[in-house]
Amino acid sequence: PVVRATINLGYVLEPDDPEAAYRVSREGAEKARQWGQRLGLRYLVGNATGGAVAVGDWDWALGEVRDPIWDDVEPAERIWLGATEAEILAPRGEPVADLIAELEGLAAGFDDPQYRGNIEYTGWTALMASGRYADMVEPARASFAWAGQAAIDGVPPLVTRAALRTRDAEVIREMLAIFAGARKGRTTTAYFAAMQGALAAVEGRRADARAQFLEALRLFRELGLAWIVANIGLDAIVADALEPA
Repeated sequence: PVVRATINLGYVLEPDDPEAAYRVSREGAEKARQWGQRLGLRYLVGNATGGAVAVGDWDWALGEVRDPIWDDVEPAERIWLGATEAEILAPRGEPVADLIAELEGLAAGFDDPQYRGNIEYTGWTALMASGRYADMVEPARASFAWAGQAAIDGVPPLVTRAALRTRDAEVIREMLAIFAGARKGRTTTAYFAAMQGALAAVEGRRADARAQFLEALRLFRELGLAWIVANIGLDAIVADALEPA
């Protein structure tokens, strides 16, 4: 019961306080490991490593997903763990094509769209990291047809970051409309401000872009999400939004 409650608590906390969700899930993973509850450990490690990516605790996350305890994992577990590994390695400039191809092959054996979605999203972040912004927009937009609420919650901010670089205001407007259906919380509010900043920048409204990006950065700093702060800060530089209009 304790492990299950911790898994649920992490999920509930995530939209409003991802850093707290990370801490709860990491502490829960330590307990599940001590108690030998492998299934619970898998879910808690998955939740905790996702949070670790956002807060910037990448070395801990890599250590967890590469732990020898997972050497004999089932395909479903390998997909979740491998996706986190690729999500960290790609922005570090390390090759991930073979890893993603392996995971795509595993995901093909599942009907549940969460497995495909996990790998697809990781692949899109890898495309972003390599500067292939236009290549990820259409596949990501198509995911709304099959990935459900998970796509609504996670895809629009990423597509908006790409569309900022391709200067596509229409795509950003579309993402803002879709993101209105995302789970509510401080994280969503912060991303919404960043997306509004991107749209304002593409439309030439520099003062609005500056105000929205600064608000997004303030909120993400309050949330303790160092990696997200770095990304939004880079977006603001791309948008030329940090200097007063």
